[in-house]
Amino acid sequence: MNPARIAIVGTGVIGKTHIEATKTCDEATLFGIVEPGPNGAAIAQANDCTLFTDLDALIAARPDAVVVATPNATHVPIGVQLIEAGIPVLIEKPLAETAEAGARLVAASEKTGVPGLTGHHRRHNPIIRAAKSVIASERFGQLVMGTVTASLRKDDAYFDVAWHGEKGNGGPILINLIHEVDLLRHFFGEVAQVHAVVSNKARGLEVEDTAAIVLRFASGGLVTVAISDAAVGPWCWDINAGENPGRFPKHDVISSMFAGSEGGVSLPDLSFWRHGGEKSWYEKLQHEVLPTDGEDAYVSQIRNLARVARGTEAPLTSLREGYEDMRVLEAVTRSAETECRWICKARGGRGEAGCRPSRWLTQLGEKRPPLGGRFASLVVCGLPRKPRTRGVRCQTSPKRPPGGREGAARRLVASGPASPTRSAWAQSSLPWVGAFRPLVVCALS
Repeated sequence: MNPARIAIVGTGVIGKTHIEATKTCDEATLFGIVEPGPNGAAIAQANDCTLFTDLDALIAARPDAVVVATPNATHVPIGVQLIEAGIPVLIEKPLAETAEAGARLVAASEKTGVPGLTGHHRRHNPIIRAAKSVIASERFGQLVMGTVTASLRKDDAYFDVAWHGEKGNGGPILINLIHEVDLLRHFFGEVAQVHAVVSNKARGLEVEDTAAIVLRFASGGLVTVAISDAAVGPWCWDINAGENPGRFPKHDVISSMFAGSEGGVSLPDLSFWRHGGEKSWYEKLQHEVLPTDGEDAYVSQIRNLARVARGTEAPLTSLREGYEDMRVLEAVTRSAETECRWICKARGGRGEAGCRPSRWLTQLGEKRPPLGGRFASLVVCGLPRKPRTRGVRCQTSPKRPPGGREGAARRLVASGPASPTRSAWAQSSLPWVGAFRPLVVCALS
């Protein structure tokens, strides 16, 4: 069988990685590149491939598949154009700037039947494959709890790029957390609830430098994630897995621990622990290191793309998987902004899929009023004294009302109109907790 002819759009750092992986993979051949920059001709010559002037010229040449490794804002228009032309794609992570934008890629793929991959290469890593195998087995059981740490202290020069320090563009949540979210969903399934807090104390930039996130999965298991681009320490996949030896040093420590009902595993060392007899903290656990073999994660990803293009294999990480990752990431961001827990509903369940604020009225023992639409999600959360989050309006008072926060919520329900608009908000006095932050009843759009 002839190798799949794969083209690369964009030849930045990650684009060059895909070029090398394509040249290494025995089931693929480098068909060409699209690079409008001044170095395009030299890169094409160095890799003995064709330089296409633009995407239309590449499509006209009919490659078997295309890797899109361009800036995030261009992923959707380039990806949709390729899919509508009938060419399978691998879109680098994150899939798009927003989940809403990513949904366009998913819709185009599902409408045309042209497959696509999201470039979460870690799923292809032999370490992750071995971990996934044991987590899915009876030896691990059901997830009970887990911890992921990512202390990736970035140098000061990194923030010379202005958008790296801007809210809505930079920060470890948007830039780095997407990797952890994808792997956690890969291991444990859909996320049911998100609660996040952030700090920018270490660097003092507009964007967060540190975040702590609690994820509750649909299975009931809990995982905490601590991530920072200002914290010094070797506890991060990037610098302890040895995945990118040309970019990062390797430290022989762990950064993730997952405990199941039958056994536990840590990464990236693949240590597996379980009891030989009775499961008790009085009994010493047995230890083994899980075996692993396989090729470089990026080469394996290109192999998957080549087989997808030939129709002999399904994407390991589909476009829909990338979209679901974006939904969880946005819930994390919104939770950090509003300091509310966010509830996520997977596609296929009752009601519309998506993530929304928690604290349903039914949890307060009240019948949900006919508020309708998104305004049915009245919540009780803590926010700053002067909340500036877009889409949130709250009325607060230092006087503690009768019945506490539940009483305030009930009065809000009783006084609320049948069809509220953005101008219909709580008018009740609401309770304070401590001296710093009020608990407020909010309606979020």
